[in-house]
Amino acid sequence: MRSIISSVVALVTLILAVFGIGEVKDTNQFQNTIWMSAISDDAYLSELSIPGTHDTCALYEPIKPCAKCQDYTLKDQLDMGVRFIDIRGTVVGSKIYCVHGPIYQAQNFNEVLDTCYEFLSNNPSETIIMSLKEDITVGKKSFTDIAKKYIDENKEFWFMDNRIPTLGEVRGKIVLVNRFDNTCELGIQTRGWADNASFTIENDIFNINIQDYYHISSVEEEWAQAEKLLNDCKNCDALQRKDNLYINFLSGYLGTLPDQVTVAEGMNANFVKYFENAEKGCYGIILFDFVTQEYCDMVISTNFS
Repeated sequence: MRSIISSVVALVTLILAVFGIGEVKDTNQFQNTIWMSAISDDAYLSELSIPGTHDTCALYEPIKPCAKCQDYTLKDQLDMGVRFIDIRGTVVGSKIYCVHGPIYQAQNFNEVLDTCYEFLSNNPSETIIMSLKEDITVGKKSFTDIAKKYIDENKEFWFMDNRIPTLGEVRGKIVLVNRFDNTCELGIQTRGWADNASFTIENDIFNINIQDYYHISSVEEEWAQAEKLLNDCKNCDALQRKDNLYINFLSGYLGTLPDQVTVAEGMNANFVKYFENAEKGCYGIILFDFVTQEYCDMVISTNFS
């Protein structure tokens, strides 16, 4: 039965890919590529305000609005200042392909990594934090084994410790946030990631504080949770902040058929209102649907006087 379900999901993925793919090209219009160069090597990543994207590669959908979460390619996102990316994949054959649920997103993990490696080679002052998750399982091969193979091919680009590093340690590298395997010691561990909730993951020497409500009844409900985490991060004691990473998803959907657009419009409007007068300080990692240069700039600016 399990193999039949997997085969059906694989077929659905293929069909939706055929209908969902329209070419999205790099615009090459953004140049916020080295903002981390102005930050001290001694700063921990948990002491920074960092713009990110939810479902970074979700550019395509067969029916609106059910899967698309971003308007810009990964390269454009990195160029505009995004430094946390959320990669969702599935194994087909011996490769990992980017998906949003069952909907193929027109690229494989090789292409994601090539973009990241090129960006870091050209901008060695920067780091990229990558959350990697197996979104659906359609084959029998191990996602972990294949992910490790990808990483091992370019180990020099990866930071794989289960701790919060300083920026100086990870300039020119990808910091792995492991959402695909709770049994292996690869990257920052996320054991106990709760579903549709705000929660704290307690590791041995650090905590991850997460707001990830996504199936919501109202934008106001989710914004209240997101705002609370922003305030918690901002007001966190300086000594505690080094050991507390904050990850805040400004994303979600309403209804049975996912409506990301309505939620994104409301959450992003609330974000702008909150950050228009935000003082300098740490607000953690903030993940957007339909990220823009404006949103990135507002987050990044809080790192500087």
